[in-house]
Amino acid sequence: MKWIFWFSFFGVLSALFALPLVCNSYTEDRVKVLTAHEANIRELLPKFIADLDRLEKNWPFPKRSRLRNAESLLSQNISFTGKGFGPIKTPSHEALRELFAKFPRGVRTQEDFEKFSADSLIAQIDTAWMEGLNGFDHWNPSTHPRIKLEIERAKQLNNLGRIGAFANMPLPETNELRYFGIVYFVQAMKRSETHKGLVMFRKLAELSYSMDSLIGSMVAVGFLKYEPKLAEFSHAVDYGTVETETALALMRTSYGWPGLLSATWFKGFPKEIEDRMKPDLGICTAAHESANVFIAFSDYFEPRAPMEIDFTKPIAEARRVRERLETLCEVDDFRFVSQRSVASANPLMNHDLHSIDGSDTSGLWPTPNPARIPYVRRAVAAVISTIATPNYMKFYTEEAH
Repeated sequence: MKWIFWFSFFGVLSALFALPLVCNSYTEDRVKVLTAHEANIRELLPKFIADLDRLEKNWPFPKRSRLRNAESLLSQNISFTGKGFGPIKTPSHEALRELFAKFPRGVRTQEDFEKFSADSLIAQIDTAWMEGLNGFDHWNPSTHPRIKLEIERAKQLNNLGRIGAFANMPLPETNELRYFGIVYFVQAMKRSETHKGLVMFRKLAELSYSMDSLIGSMVAVGFLKYEPKLAEFSHAVDYGTVETETALALMRTSYGWPGLLSATWFKGFPKEIEDRMKPDLGICTAAHESANVFIAFSDYFEPRAPMEIDFTKPIAEARRVRERLETLCEVDDFRFVSQRSVASANPLMNHDLHSIDGSDTSGLWPTPNPARIPYVRRAVAAVISTIATPNYMKFYTEEAH
């Protein structure tokens, strides 16, 4: 029976010795794919830089400032989606929803606008609260008291003192915000204050963009693209609307920044655009989008067991760029994502993907966290990186509308 023991022993020993070799070989193959992808991204840089040049000359918002958060005022008047939230049910909000239910395809034509403006529901909608928005310079929805509580809860579930994703974070109902913006404009137009209505519409775009997220950026782009329509419908001639191409440039770069931050790990961040990393050129839209990628990249590639491939250099470069982003944008939201503050009680089991909306309360996942398993973690991360990273640069390879 001894031979069975020794056969099993040497079999297990051989498997353990082969594991690093197999995983390292597979990881190296995947890294080659990722490096080739990074090279393709760099080929799109001239188009990205051209958009930055346009935006630098035609930036649609005031110089960035984060002194006065509009969260409290907007949270009182704009509904949130997510567990534990629901539509605000005041007579004004009910009238707003009833009004827009009559225009399921939106207010798209001059005829639509005239019918919309003549609707009796317009007078039942209270937009006086919006005047207060002029006193704020940014909007950070994550400072909503209930959301802050859920973030703290989620941070402690995995004993890491952080969360790994914003995917379940309650979000403001941006359609409702847009509805209020259009109604405010119509009410202002009826008072012969069309210019004031357009200024408020731009303010809503500014506050949406200041959320420093891809969602907020797309909402802002939607406002900017619709603004010329309102000017056209109301025959406003004394207001400088944003050109469509500028709005599209903002859309493309809003995707492009997280694309560059999420797909330039192995060859390093492009030096030719380091000096363009400015809040007033949109870099902060990458704050939330790139945070999760950085966590995954560092968790899977930074720890090193004997014989594991050394990724010290790309990790150091990624951290340098990440820290610069945090300093430039002065946003605390992603610090509780990218930094650990509580020692892990069970390094093999703790996961980062705990929900912000309170839907998971298990604390630990029933399966080991692959990020904690030497050798395997490299291969897993390489696979995830090649198949799960969004194509942020897609608008530079196809016509954007």
